[in-house]
Amino acid sequence: MALLHFNEPVIMNLKKIRRLMRKYGLVCPIRHPNPYRNLSTVKDAFTKEILSYQISQNLKEQFVLDTFRQLVLIHGKTLTKDTLVHSDQGAHYKSRRFDDLMEDSNFIRSMSRKATCWDNAPQESFFGHMKDEIEGKVAECKTFPQVTRAIMEYMNYYNHYRYQWDLAKLSPAEYYEYSTTGIYPLPKTNNKNYKNS
Repeated sequence: MALLHFNEPVIMNLKKIRRLMRKYGLVCPIRHPNPYRNLSTVKDAFTKEILSYQISQNLKEQFVLDTFRQLVLIHGKTLTKDTLVHSDQGAHYKSRRFDDLMEDSNFIRSMSRKATCWDNAPQESFFGHMKDEIEGKVAECKTFPQVTRAIMEYMNYYNHYRYQWDLAKLSPAEYYEYSTTGIYPLPKTNNKNYKNS
């Protein structure tokens, strides 16, 4: 997918890529559990784009409220009374202030079943990938602003440059544009080893 996004797209068979990886000892990182907890995000279920996020030095309720206020501020024009907000059963999402914010924003509420992490799998998957991809960089940070900067850089990378098979080989932001305009930005390929868009 990354090769297709070069200024001069490179179309290469997946089997050849795997063969080259074996030849040169290249491996992809394997995701591990226990992602970061002091980050609140809102992820679009359709495009997988992170629509808003807040980073906090603590787990107080305010940073979750700020995440949804940011969502309304940035994306308010595209949000409707049919907007569905799904969350886990964390204390932040059961609070009176959060309920009031959801009601004031006319959002429909949805909540995972108790002790059922699969209900929130897309979000957990995102955190798992993020942890694996920037864990080393964050470990080198010595101050909270440095951690914040590292996470902000990752969010920009994830939304605009992290290509995904399930999004027709596009990044979340590209997929949003494709779904709204109908214009596919990559060269078409008949290679059966690629998932055709």
